[in-house]
Amino acid sequence: VSAIDRNTGREAVAVFTSSGLEPSGDPAGTYRLEGLPAGSYMISVHYLRRAEHSMNTGWRWADATQTDYNATVNMANLDPVLVAPELLSNSESAADDLSAPLVIDLADGEEVILPDLVANTDFPDAPAESVQLNMGNNGLITGIPIGFSFPFYGTSYTQFVAYANGYLSLGVGFEDPITFDESGSRFFNLPRISALMRELDPSADGLGAGQGGPDIYVMLGATSVETIWLSIPEEVPGAQTGSDSPTPSGANTFSIGFDNAGHIWLEYRKIASPFGIGGLASGVGQIGVKEKFDFGRPRIVDANRATLENALRLSGVRIDFVPNINGSYVVSSPQWVAPEVAPPEGVGRLEAQGGQETQLSWPATGDAGYHVYRGSIADLSATGTYTAAGTCFRAVTAPETLDAMSPAGGEAFYYIVTSVREFGIEGPLGHNDLGIERPNAFPCVL
Repeated sequence: VSAIDRNTGREAVAVFTSSGLEPSGDPAGTYRLEGLPAGSYMISVHYLRRAEHSMNTGWRWADATQTDYNATVNMANLDPVLVAPELLSNSESAADDLSAPLVIDLADGEEVILPDLVANTDFPDAPAESVQLNMGNNGLITGIPIGFSFPFYGTSYTQFVAYANGYLSLGVGFEDPITFDESGSRFFNLPRISALMRELDPSADGLGAGQGGPDIYVMLGATSVETIWLSIPEEVPGAQTGSDSPTPSGANTFSIGFDNAGHIWLEYRKIASPFGIGGLASGVGQIGVKEKFDFGRPRIVDANRATLENALRLSGVRIDFVPNINGSYVVSSPQWVAPEVAPPEGVGRLEAQGGQETQLSWPATGDAGYHVYRGSIADLSATGTYTAAGTCFRAVTAPETLDAMSPAGGEAFYYIVTSVREFGIEGPLGHNDLGIERPNAFPCVL
């Protein structure tokens, strides 16, 4: 039983066994919160599942009487780790997959008794005013009309493709899901919006009964579109081509939404898959926002990587992408999933070599990538600002890039490079001649 801090995603308390606890006198089935610091919390029970394999029966969920659920505190003795989270919602029931999590606001030291938390064991109802997208394992549906012109990285789209594997692509182009690349190396090949790019199977039953469960739905509004994956488990092993060792998971419920203003949002209601890839891709070069979620095995968070210790870190989280005037997006979340990521250090010496193209290079920092800023010396002299609209030049993953543009006669360009970590955490612009850190008035968001 966990109280999850909405501002950090951290579990404030976790109880893995009830043995040795004294009776409280509280009503049976309730939970008491006490001794927590002031803050906003979501309440969750996460229970453990393990899949067993048989040549005759295939993969099945192990019965509670047949397998060992006694976990160490960090779950290190379970292999594979299958964490099935269940959040207390505003309308708690056995089929409340789409209900928003209940948020508990606590004063410092306040005590609260919470009602029953019911595991989702029933088939949830289809979303109101939705259309079911009937697709099986590795399925896709093309030509879904948006109903308005949707701006995305400088291009307007009027139709999209929905994939069983947890993502959308925009326009008429599509990819073969059977050759799905779970490692994400082809993530940027299409204009893409991804919530949980993973081998999912809507033809299977996320509740473990093997009878085929809820499917994928789309809600087409006048100014917005939302696609919902409702209680979808992973595909059983055998067909995956990705780099992660596949294991079937419990049900996953999440959605992708966007509107005619270009806003995009990912809603994670319940995530039980151990891996997944989320983010945006423009379909041109490596421009986009990509993050590989990895909560298959708990591990210590270090200063160099954002780590989601288990599926609870994503369940109940919303991630928003808001367009900026650079034609890219500002990423935010009411429940930010990686607040512990420290900003990277500044990039070292930047070198430039001339020719038909200007070649820029700098020492590698070991971070996820780099933002390259380019501006006019004349503008810098006139305004004193290092970044402004139009100075965000490029996002790259290697410590080098080329610039084919030349400044006008009598003018000159300046370049600044910053290091970027997971979730777009950007380092400083460096220091000026007086040793003062350069302010970044207009950060790159690519």
